[in-house]
Amino acid sequence: MQNKFKDVYGMPDPSCVYKFAWSTIRLSQQTTNSCYRVQLEPISVDNFDNFHNTPIKLSTRQEMLDGNWPGKGCEYCRAIEKVGGISDRMQANSNTKPPPELLKNNRATNVNPTIVEVYFNNLCNMSCIYCNATNSTTWENENRKFKLVSQDELDSYDKHKQEYPAILEKYWQWLEKNALSLNEYYILGGEPFFQPEFEKNIEFFENHPCPNLVVSVFSNLKVKSEKFKNILNKVQSLIDNKHIKRFRLLSSIDSWGLQEEYVRYGLDLTQWEENFEILVEQYPDIELVVKSTLCNLNIKATVDLIKKINEYNTYRVKNNNTLIEISCTLLKDPKHLQIDIFPDKFFDNDFEQIIKFAPTNFLKEQIKGFQTMINEHPYQPALVDQLKLELDAIDKRRNLNWKLTFPWLQEFTNNV
Repeated sequence: MQNKFKDVYGMPDPSCVYKFAWSTIRLSQQTTNSCYRVQLEPISVDNFDNFHNTPIKLSTRQEMLDGNWPGKGCEYCRAIEKVGGISDRMQANSNTKPPPELLKNNRATNVNPTIVEVYFNNLCNMSCIYCNATNSTTWENENRKFKLVSQDELDSYDKHKQEYPAILEKYWQWLEKNALSLNEYYILGGEPFFQPEFEKNIEFFENHPCPNLVVSVFSNLKVKSEKFKNILNKVQSLIDNKHIKRFRLLSSIDSWGLQEEYVRYGLDLTQWEENFEILVEQYPDIELVVKSTLCNLNIKATVDLIKKINEYNTYRVKNNNTLIEISCTLLKDPKHLQIDIFPDKFFDNDFEQIIKFAPTNFLKEQIKGFQTMINEHPYQPALVDQLKLELDAIDKRRNLNWKLTFPWLQEFTNNV
């Protein structure tokens, strides 16, 4: 995989184009970072326009220009690359354009973003097991009902809601001035199809055309089909009228079956399938990506999802449409849900099945890298015990039964 950031733009290793081009903004939390793996920093209404050039971002860029791994979360890519795997950094450096300032001065650290990823607020209709109240009001309500967090944290939820309108207004003002300088724009949640801000953002592009912009939205597809199609029709109009260059929908789903409905609590796979078929059959101009976060509770059923996507891709090939991409990443937090807490080679058969049915060589190589890295980590029985305790607590609150849903885990814990 060519490192264009190094070869074309003269950037030293281990520089990452994301640290120069990308800014994630969590508006309701008033934080920012340069990719989802790295340390968050506070931003404010008073200094909002400087969100891309915060102290940590500037120091991280300088560390990379000096030829150093900066830490603060970049260890994830370093670990994958160490075992010969394909990291997020390698993918980014092969196909992401840097900010134009670097074309004039490849030692610049104060630059403007070309990729923005925005989380408007935490309004969401699901409570995935590895999520939290920062990204889900359903989790927030569960925390309140069962007093799962301190009163100070509950009070912080209310504080963020009070401060949200002011920073949201600053964001719209920034976007109006800077949208044309962006190459890529991502919208996340919460659940965007559940949030009025997503529809307002569509209206923004109706009134502020950005013909060179690729817009991407992450969705759990838990939305009534009629509303779903109404919003998609507005998106299609943006494409047809060249108000945006392309639109990608990234469906957040990791596996298939009862395990997935347990992990992504609130998910209805029948509804997901109905909406995904609408996308596949009725909106050929919308690019589709299946975005999977692999953890120890879904890895055994991930191959079933891949087989299903392969069937959809058979339809797409017949109709000369863009193939549905499958993109995987390893869960970052919480640690008791990480794959590597189990014994060496415990999930090897599951990885090999994914590799066997993976539709692209890139995905095969990516999964091989994950497998190698995971097998280098020691067994962590204390975290497996914590996993059991957490599942017991979740079952009690949600009236579920993890022992029936994950019989392999019940068998493993009975034998150790």
